[in-house]
Amino acid sequence: MGSSTYVGRFNNFDASLSFDSNNIKASQLEATADTRSLDINDEKLEYRLAGSTWLNSDGYPEALLTSLSATLIDASNIKFIGNLTLKGETRSHAG
Repeated sequence: MGSSTYVGRFNNFDASLSFDSNNIKASQLEATADTRSLDINDEKLEYRLAGSTWLNSDGYPEALLTSLSATLIDASNIKFIGNLTLKGETRSHAG
């Protein structure tokens, strides 16, 4: 059918987590990724995604995720809901 599965990552990123096991809801997560560090092992696709239609990496080299809430899922997992900023626009996840 002409479709493929790709796995990609940002090679340059940073994240910080503020965590209090006594108050999970107060936990905060912030992560930034350098969109110019996109790595998919397919140069043509990387070039296309870095272009102005998708990430516009030259104009907006940083993606930002900022948590708004944290919910304990089980003893090992926390669900974070937050804002994602791409290409200078921030969108909220409604939960």
